[in-house]
Amino acid sequence: MTVDLSLKPEWNYAKYIPAISSSYTNWGSKWKEKMEQVDKDGNLKFPNRHPKALSPNADELYFLNDNNGAFHYNLGLYSAGHAEINDINLSKTNEKIVHSRDRNKTTLLADSGGFQIATGASGSSVSGFDWSNISSKENDELRLKLLRWMEATADYSMMLDVPTHAIGNPKNKIRNFQDCISYTKYNADFFTKNRIPGATKILNVLQGRNKEECDLWWDTFKDYEFEGWAIGGVSVRNMELLLRRIITMRDGNYLNENKKWMHVLGTSKLSSACILTEIQRSIRKTVQKDFSVSFDSATPFVVAAKGMVFTKNIFEGNKKHPKFSYRTEKMLEDIACFKSEMPFPFESIPAKYLTIGDICCRDPKVSGTKTTWDSYSYLLIMWHNLYRQITAIQDAIRLYYIH
Repeated sequence: MTVDLSLKPEWNYAKYIPAISSSYTNWGSKWKEKMEQVDKDGNLKFPNRHPKALSPNADELYFLNDNNGAFHYNLGLYSAGHAEINDINLSKTNEKIVHSRDRNKTTLLADSGGFQIATGASGSSVSGFDWSNISSKENDELRLKLLRWMEATADYSMMLDVPTHAIGNPKNKIRNFQDCISYTKYNADFFTKNRIPGATKILNVLQGRNKEECDLWWDTFKDYEFEGWAIGGVSVRNMELLLRRIITMRDGNYLNENKKWMHVLGTSKLSSACILTEIQRSIRKTVQKDFSVSFDSATPFVVAAKGMVFTKNIFEGNKKHPKFSYRTEKMLEDIACFKSEMPFPFESIPAKYLTIGDICCRDPKVSGTKTTWDSYSYLLIMWHNLYRQITAIQDAIRLYYIH
């Protein structure tokens, strides 16, 4: 029976949206295909790799599907910056975990690739930008591919911004704040002109490293006819600036019937989840009754990629210094655990499907590696971490509202 973690409307919680890693999507979507791969000698590349409790296609990992057999969550974020944007049919195959969802039961938010621009990520969808000629034909073709992929895939999509934390990265040649403003404005105009009306709702991304930059960014982009807001830059961490911007939006009628969603980029602290829930409830009470606040992070996937596992939540209700957080530890990685039938040691729905041997799955003496892990070891820990992240946030908000 699938455990449903989806938010109930009556809870009135801000929405945590996990930013799904490309590794999880690609490896999970091609699970059966990978399990059947053979080497040049005809031997399986992943012999005896499939956990006994999982279905042949590992449907349990498809958390956006409500009948996957493990747990379901109805929200997700996937970035066009690492998607297969050149061929939507290929994307539907290689990124099936994202595309196979029931769009009537789930909401998918698409990032446009701004983060990949800022970090200069090699191999990303946006790594082909020619920064010497921002309005080149080739760049416009890339912009259009990003836009069309988001329109075909997501319910909400972020306008392609050039984040201020891109400044100074030699990989993208963003020299100063004015570069971020002018390049983002070109992208906003391009999206406005070339979007298919109604295909996806676009969020207007706000950036800035300080109050002055945030104000200038706001004045430049506030009147674009997009369907909501995404908050980036210093306002993600500075609650005073965030609240100040929300008041500006309220007083200028920018939280209206046509702009009913605000997404806060790159945070999943348990304290932030509580604060953003307070903000959503206040806006719904005083401004717009069906307004939504959401927030995202890739923490479950990033932590797993470092070999770390979510172990326990920490809820300390000391009145002076309350602490809401979660603990991570280095996951077991030892030849003594090779093929062990002992249960996965930390509690979650995914843990019920796993043994320690499903993580420590190969003998270094045979594989010629230094580790008992393979790529699927990380994938399975991501799955566990994702469950723990979602439930930790929901538990924190519930406890926050207990006086």
